[in-house]
Amino acid sequence: MSLEAFFKSLFITNAVRDAKIKGVTEICPANASYQVKFDPDQIKPDDLLTELKRLDSASEKS
Repeated sequence: MSLEAFFKSLFITNAVRDAKIKGVTEICPANASYQVKFDPDQIKPDDLLTELKRLDSASEKS
């Protein structure tokens, strides 16, 4: 595990929580990754992926 991966995962999980994405029911951070539990009746998987990619891109600029 690298510290860079750890802090990126931490940043993104906080960003996902702060974004209050409709349909996200749980965010599970890990050492260098994260898991997002969501309700597909609230948000389509492709739409969630788009939002997560946007947040990931923002983390690289920080």
